[in-house]
Amino acid sequence: DSLKTYDDTILIQKLEKAGFTHNLNKAKNYLTEAILSSLAEYHTDSLLNAQLQKLLLRAEILYKKRMMKMADRVLLKAEKLALDYDRHDYLMIISSLKTGTVLEISALDELHEFVQTGMKKEQTYLEYHQNSIDYRNLFTEAELINQSPQIRSGDNVEKRKLKKLFYHPLLKNSNFALTFSSKKYYYALHYKHSLNENKWNEKAYRTQMEWVEYLEKKSELLKNLPENYLRALGCLLGATLQKGKEKEAEAVFKKAKKFYGSLPKKNLNKSIQSAFARITATYMGT
Repeated sequence: DSLKTYDDTILIQKLEKAGFTHNLNKAKNYLTEAILSSLAEYHTDSLLNAQLQKLLLRAEILYKKRMMKMADRVLLKAEKLALDYDRHDYLMIISSLKTGTVLEISALDELHEFVQTGMKKEQTYLEYHQNSIDYRNLFTEAELINQSPQIRSGDNVEKRKLKKLFYHPLLKNSNFALTFSSKKYYYALHYKHSLNENKWNEKAYRTQMEWVEYLEKKSELLKNLPENYLRALGCLLGATLQKGKEKEAEAVFKKAKKFYGSLPKKNLNKSIQSAFARITATYMGT
C-alpha cells in the first residue's frame, strides 16, 4: 500500500526487509489467475461464449460418466442457445461431441438417427459457418485497405481495390447473409461503402434502417449483445444526418439514449460505453 506506483525491485526489497522471501513472479501469476477466475465466474451467465462452454463441459463430464440422458438434456440446452444466436461453430462442436460419444458406446438407435438427420444438419451448420467466415473476411479486407497509408494518400490502385470489394456479389442482397454474424458485417460494409463514396441516398438510409429493424425483432440479441444494437443505431444516425432528416435523427438519438439507460450498470463495458459515446458525439456535432 505504501507504493504510489508499482515497481518490482522496490516491492521485493520491502518484502525482504519485512522478512518475506516470496517468489514475486509466482505470486503475481497466482493473483492473476485468481482475478481471471473470479471475473469468469462473475460473467459466466452474461457472456454467450461462457454459457456455451459451461454447458459443453457439463455435457462432456456427464457423457464420460455414462449419464447419457442427463448429458443429452444439457447438450440440447446448449444446442438451443447456439441456434438462437446463430453460433454454428458451437453447433458443429455439439454435434461432434454427441456423435463421438454415440460411436464410442455403439448406440445403434442414435447412430441411425445421426445418419438420417444429423449428417444433413452438420452440413448445414458447416455451410452457415462458412458464410459467416466469408463475410468476416470481406470486412477484414476492407478494414485493411481502408486503414492503409496508401488509401489515405489517395492511391488510386487501393481505391479501385476497395471499390471492387464493395461490389462483391455477397453484398448485393442481405438475404445472402445467412447468419447474425454475416448480417452484422453485411450492414457494416454497406455503411463503409456510403462513407467512402460519400453516397447518402435513400437506399443507404433504408439499408441501415433495415438492420436496426432486424435487431429490434430479436429481443434476446438486444439483451445479450447490446453493443451491436448501439452500433447499428450509430450507423443509422449517421445516415439520417447525412440525408438531412433532423427529426428522424433526434428520434434515433432518443431511442439510443433510452436503450443505453435501460442497461444494467454491471453490463456497461467499454465497448457499450464507447458505442453510446460515439452516438452522442455524432448527434451533438450537428
